[in-house]
Amino acid sequence: MGGRTFLLVAAIGFLFALTFSYEVFVSSYVFAIVESPRELAYAYELLPSSNIGPIFPSHPTNDLPVYFANPPNACSRLNNFWVHPPPYFALLVKRGGCTFVEKAIQAEKAGAVLMIATDVDDDRWQNGHIDMLGDETERHPDIWAAFLVGASGQKWINYFEANPGKSIRITAPINHTFYDLERHRTPPAPWEILHFESD
Repeated sequence: MGGRTFLLVAAIGFLFALTFSYEVFVSSYVFAIVESPRELAYAYELLPSSNIGPIFPSHPTNDLPVYFANPPNACSRLNNFWVHPPPYFALLVKRGGCTFVEKAIQAEKAGAVLMIATDVDDDRWQNGHIDMLGDETERHPDIWAAFLVGASGQKWINYFEANPGKSIRITAPINHTFYDLERHRTPPAPWEILHFESD
């Protein structure tokens, strides 16, 4: 009986550990809700970096403008589109050319409070997220960083290229815990494969 009890307890502990690990993994995703333009007005899943920048705040920022980085890969000094920069904004950057840390540093130097990276060239990331890692320089940007799947990143880029200098307005971050897929007024982007399902 003692051996059976031990095995039962061990099995329960293993299942609990699996459940806990899954919950931690799932809860790491957040939503960014596009308020405008209307054609992009969906909820988008972001994966915050666990190694670059500070922890995401528990309360969202409303009406946060997102601009497309120039140059898009953000591996060098960024050129701004405005004469008078907004008090806070985010930058969408393309993966490649340099580390995510370098991109975040360049975005921070440009005045951004959030860097959203995306990969539109590699099919693996059309509906997959990259957990962006630090680099060997041990530099630590002071802005938030998150990854957007390539399928959504391409749609955002298409908008930026058709509307130079315009921004996409988002509310972010919204934790999955506080977002109800059934009742929320903004539906998730239909082309994304979500990593969270509502009960």
